[in-house]
Formats: sequence, C-alpha cells, structure tokens
Amino acid sequence: MWRQGIPYCIPMLFADDFTLLCRSTNFALIQKCIQNSTNKLMSWSKLSGFRFSSSKTNLLIFNQKIKSQKISINIGDRTIQDQPRVKVLGITFDSKASWIPHIQNLKNSINSRLNIIKILAHTSWGAQSSTLLKIHKAFILSKMDYGAPLLSTAKVSHLNSLETIHNTGIRLSIGAFHSSPIPSIHAIAGIPSLATRWEEQTSKKAAKMSRLPRDSTYHPKYSSNNIYTKYDLENIIPAETPLCPHWSFSMNIDLDLHQFPKKFTCPNTFKNLFKEKLSLTHTHTQIYTDASLSEGRVGMAIIHDDNQIQWRLSEKCSIYTAEALAIFKAIKYTISEINNNNITIYSDSLSTLTSLKNVQNSTEVVRKIHNAHYKAYLSGKNISYSWIPGHCCIDGNERADKAAKQAYTNTNILYSYLFSYSDIKKVIERDTCQQWETQWNNMTTKLNEIKRSILPWTFPVNTPRKYETAINRLRIGHTRLTHAHLIKKEDPSFAYAVESLLQSNI
Repeated sequence: MWRQGIPYCIPMLFADDFTLLCRSTNFALIQKCIQNSTNKLMSWSKLSGFRFSSSKTNLLIFNQKIKSQKISINIGDRTIQDQPRVKVLGITFDSKASWIPHIQNLKNSINSRLNIIKILAHTSWGAQSSTLLKIHKAFILSKMDYGAPLLSTAKVSHLNSLETIHNTGIRLSIGAFHSSPIPSIHAIAGIPSLATRWEEQTSKKAAKMSRLPRDSTYHPKYSSNNIYTKYDLENIIPAETPLCPHWSFSMNIDLDLHQFPKKFTCPNTFKNLFKEKLSLTHTHTQIYTDASLSEGRVGMAIIHDDNQIQWRLSEKCSIYTAEALAIFKAIKYTISEINNNNITIYSDSLSTLTSLKNVQNSTEVVRKIHNAHYKAYLSGKNISYSWIPGHCCIDGNERADKAAKQAYTNTNILYSYLFSYSDIKKVIERDTCQQWETQWNNMTTKLNEIKRSILPWTFPVNTPRKYETAINRLRIGHTRLTHAHLIKKEDPSFAYAVESLLQSNI
C-alpha cells in the first residue's frame, strides 16, 4: 500500500462487490488517495456503462486511537462519511478491528438456530445423537466457520462466548449432563473446539493463498509467515492461467484398454492388446511414466528407450499428484529431448488420465499439464496419452514401476518438492487431529481412562435416544445420581457414595 513513501489504493473485486484499500498514518493523504481513485472509477464508469451505487457505498477507517480524525469521500453528488462499522459479504467490520459487533450478531443469529436442537434433543424421545450432531454442523458450525481466519484474530475473551454456544450444541446433541467436562463432550462427538477448528481453517486458507503469485500483496509469505514456513508452502503448485481457451483445447487420451476389467482379464491378454496398439503407432516415440508411494516415501520416473530419469518427491505428495507430475515431466522431456513430433505417453494411472479430460474445472496440477501440452503443441509436437494396466508384464511399464520404487533410495537422482493444495490440506487435517489427540491423551478425565482416541463411538442403528443418553453420561462419568447436587446445591455426600459404588462395580 506504499510506493516510494506515498500511499496508493489497492483494488479488490469479488462478484459485484468492489473495495478500495489504502494505508497511511496521514488522514489527509488517505482521503486524497481514495478520492482520486474514486474519481477515476467514476470517469471510467461513464465510458464503460457500469454504474457504482452511491447509496450502497460505505467508508470505514481502521484506527486504534480513541479520538480519530474524520474523513469523507464524494461520489457524484453524495458525500460518504466514515462509519464505526460496515458489513461486507456477511462479515461486520468495526473501526477498532475488535470483531465485537460481528461476534454479537453471530451470537444472536446462532441462538435462534440452537433452539432447533433444544426441541429435538429430549433425553427420552429425542432424535439420535448422530442426527443432532449433523444439524449442529449444518446450522451452527457452518455459520461460525464463515470468516474463521479473520475472527481467529479476536481476543480469546471475545471468542469464548462462541465456544460456549458450540459446546452447548454438542452437549445437547449427545445428551450429556450440564457438569460434563468440555474435552469429554468433544471426544464423544468427535468434534474439536472452535479454536482447534479455526487454527486448521486458517492454515488451509494460507495454503490456498500460497498459490497466488509471490509478488501479490496478500501472499501469506508476508501475512502468515509461521504457517508458510511450517508447511513449506513455498513449494506448493501455483495456480496457473490457461494458455488456451477450453473450447479450443483438446488432448488425445486413449482409455480403450480400461473396458477390460483388470480383475477378470489375464495379463497376457492385456500384453497382446498393448502390442496391437503399438503396431498401429509404430512411428510414435514411446514414453512410460510411473510413481510410487511406500511408507511416506514418494518417487516417480519416466522411461524412454534406454534412458531412465528418476525424481524424489516431497513426502506431502499424494500418489495422484506424483503420477500427474510424472506426466508433466514427460511432456517437458519431449519438448527438449525428442526430435520426433509424434509421441505417446503411457501411464497406468487411470485417475490422472481421466482428470486430464476435465478442461474447465481442472486442478492446479492438471492445469499445469494442460499448459505444458499446449506449449508442446505450439512447438509442433503431437502428444497422445494412453492408459495401460500396471503389473501386466508390459516391459516399459515394469521398468518405470521399478525405477519409481528405487527413486527414493538412489543417490544419482533429481529432486522435486512440489505438492498440490489437496495434498497439503490432508497434511493440515492430519496434524490437527494429532495435536487434538495429544492434548486429549494428556488429560485426566473419567472418559479418558477408557477412550484414548478422539474418533467418535457410534451406536447401532435405531438405538433409542434414552439409551444413548444414559450410555454417554456413564462414559463421561457425569450422571444425575453423581452430579445433580451441583445444580440443586445439595449435600454431595450421597453423590460421592454412589460414584464410588459405580466405579467399584465397573
């Protein structure tokens, strides 16, 4: 937002919502910068036919000072004054960036939704716990999770009120007693706290934004450096713009051999069918690709005649991404190393070749292959892709499979640490579960003595609500007999005697 000491505006567009951002310690410079940008936009709108609604335009100044200077912006004949709070895309921003107004609006909205669970959660005839937890996720958690990476920056004291509503929804769903330990109800339901959920979503958001160009103002390298370094997001596959419109882009992908079920087809049959295909494309250069994933070790290889190229990949990489990267490397190899213009790339990854047919909504690694294929096409290469079954005695595929398995142990190999957004999402989810399970195992609760996993315990179908409630309360160790005195404010001696009797019997 600064260029040679002078503030400038950063435009942001989402659908039909347009935002201008400007940062400075000088209010006069901010007003001048935004006003100049607004005037240019109004002049452009008159020429282009677009119109900006002055009645829907708002101005908000983020400032921590108690008494801050007021500024205004003119749009046509209307003057826009700065306001203490503004709602943008469902998020209420306030001038102090405290998120208190948004949290209050969120509480009011969620409390009415919580009444649905209260009505259906009768401990005798209510709905099953699994059904109520689905309602909690759909109607309450979905509302709380919206904008979580922003809300997670609020003070913990402000967020505790949302945690209370979250815990109430879970407690009502599983029929737990009011005094039940919060970690225990989370473990019974298999749903973590909001703080844990939001930490996971913030990491995923940082990973998603890491696909932006490095020079972008919003790149997490500058705003979320801890997450960026922790998950090595520098090596995430960036989002690329298609080099060719999808309506004029095509790839020759042959999946004919897939019509024969591998489970019921003899390997020699596949081998003979493959030889028949080779006879039809004997003038083509054959390249075989494969990838291997074993005990967290990922490798890939491409085979061309007597040439063998191996890569060791990132441990975050999935087998799908590894197979796709192998095809990508094969395309680059054809451009730089092969003189023949007719090439066929053989792969035993059906999922990868099938995804290559999706041109409009492709993943980042598939888009990378599409762009590489288009560059090869411009250079005069005619590349075809064909699926072959693995482990069917096809020489090129067997060599590629062996080379991919040896890629992680060989020393004379290449390295590629790329991974996709889908891969890092799974890593983040796994780390979150491990962190939550570690915290749970370090606690001392009644439930923790018999349940060491955070995965939920399921009930048989059509189990009555009354039985579910009784079993959940017994597992947690908080029942009406043992803990009703906390609510009724009675003498706890009888409750302690009952609790000791229950423990001795168990």
